Amino acid sequence: MWFSRRRLLSVRHSFHKLQTTRFNSSLTSDLFFPTTGRWPWNERRKRQEHTQKFDLRALEHVIIKAAGSTAGITVRFEKLAEGASNKVFLAVVGERRLIVKIPDPVDPRCLVTASEVATLEFLRSELEVPVPKVFSWSDNSDNPVGCEYIIMEEAQGRALNTVWSHLEIPEKLAIVDEVLSIQRRLVATKPMFSVYGSLYFLDDAAKLGFSRHFSVISTSTPTYCIGPLAHQHFIEPALTASGVNCGPYLHFGNLFVSPEGKITCIVNWQGTDILPLFLAVRMPQFIDVERDALLLELPENFSAMPEAKRLELWERYRQSMLQQYYLADLRKSAPDLAAVLEDEELSPIRKQVEVFARIPFRQDVEALLLRETLLRIQRHLSGFLRDGNDAEQCPIKIEGDELTKHQKDGRRYNEFQDLLKARNIPVAEEGWVPSDEFTERKDNLKSVIEETVESLESEQERLEFNDRLRHWNLTDWETT
Repeated sequence: MWFSRRRLLSVRHSFHKLQTTRFNSSLTSDLFFPTTGRWPWNERRKRQEHTQKFDLRALEHVIIKAAGSTAGITVRFEKLAEGASNKVFLAVVGERRLIVKIPDPVDPRCLVTASEVATLEFLRSELEVPVPKVFSWSDNSDNPVGCEYIIMEEAQGRALNTVWSHLEIPEKLAIVDEVLSIQRRLVATKPMFSVYGSLYFLDDAAKLGFSRHFSVISTSTPTYCIGPLAHQHFIEPALTASGVNCGPYLHFGNLFVSPEGKITCIVNWQGTDILPLFLAVRMPQFIDVERDALLLELPENFSAMPEAKRLELWERYRQSMLQQYYLADLRKSAPDLAAVLEDEELSPIRKQVEVFARIPFRQDVEALLLRETLLRIQRHLSGFLRDGNDAEQCPIKIEGDELTKHQKDGRRYNEFQDLLKARNIPVAEEGWVPSDEFTERKDNLKSVIEETVESLESEQERLEFNDRLRHWNLTDWETT
C-alpha cells in the first residue's frame, strides 16, 4: 500500500496573487467567493461549491494566537490561490508569515482537514520529510470562525518553477536525488499500513464517527490510524489490503528549494492517501516526459539546426536524461515503483481509474470511458496476471454489436474532444477558465457545438446530441 497524493491546487491557477486587504476592507467579501475564473457550464453550482464564508474577526484572533502575538496587532490578509477544493491565504502578523487554508464545501471537509493535519505531522515526526508545521487547526465548522481551517508555517525558499530553468545539470540531479531519498522513506512505510484509506490521528477516530479504523504500526507511541478515504465519493470504511504512500504529485509549485538548491519544503499534501501501488505512483512532473517525446540521443544534424529548434531539443534531451536517471535509481531502490511507471499496458488503465476516482459519474461520458477501460483490461488481462493465463479467462465480454456501437461512439467523442482542444476550450469536468478569457471560450464552445450538430448524419442523432447538451447547463447560453 502506498501513500498517494491526489489533487489539491490545480496547476492551471495555483498561487495567483489576488488581493491584499485588512479585515475591515470593503473588499473582504471577495475572500469568500471564487474571483479568478468562471465555468462555461454548471456555473451556478460550481460557484456554490467554491464559496465558503467565515468570520474574519474570529479568524484574526486565531491567527494572532497561532503567531504567538498579542491582541490588537494588525493582521494583513492576502488570498494566494483558489484551488480545486480550497482557498489559500497569506496572513502577515508583525514579522510572522503564516499560511491559512480553508476548504471549499465540495469535499467531506472534516475528513479532508483532519487527514491533512495528521499526514503532515506523520511526515514530520516519523519520516523527517520537510513539510510545513501546523500551528492551529479545526476539523469542525462549529467554532467561532464558522468553518474548518488549517494555519501553518509558510514554506521557506523559492518555488522550484522559479529557479529550475536556471539550474545546471548537477544541481538538477541533486534535487532528483533528494526526491528519490524522500520517496525511499515513503516506500519504507509499507509495513506500517495494513489497509487502504486516509491517515488520521488515532484520538480523532471516535469524534469523526468512524465505524472502523486500523492503527498504524509504528515503533513510537500509537498516534495514527487509517480511516475512510477523505473524498466525497469514498467515505466508506477502509478496505483491508496492503498498500503504500508515495507522497504528493511533485509538480514545480509543490517543491521549494534553498539558494543552494536543497529542498526546503514540500507543500500541498491534502488528499494524500494510502492506496494500491498502481494508483499511487506518479512520475514527478518536473522531470516527466511523455513516452513518445523522449529524446535519448541528439539528431546528427543538431548543430546545423536553427537556434530555437536546438534549444527546444536540448531542453527535451536534458529532461529525458533526468527522467532516465530517476528511473534507473528506482529500478534498484524500488523496482515495484519502476515497473508500474514503465508498464505501457497498465498506464492508460491506471490514468482512467484515477479519473473515475476523482469526479462524479456522468452517464453520457464516463460510461464510454469506463467501457474503454474494461476493453483494455479484456485485451491485456494475461499480461496483468502473474501466471500469464490466457485472456479467455477474463470475465469481461464486450463484443459484437456492443463493441461496434462503442467504437462509433468513441470516434465521435474523440472528434468532439479534438474540436474543443483546437479551440482552447477546457475539457476537464471542472471546466474552469480564467475570468478574462470566459467570453472568448464561451463563443468558441458555441461554434464547436454548432459544427458538431451540423456534422451529425441524421435528425435522430441531432436530437440525441441536443438532449445530452441540455444536461450541461451551459452558462449564459442565450447571451453573447
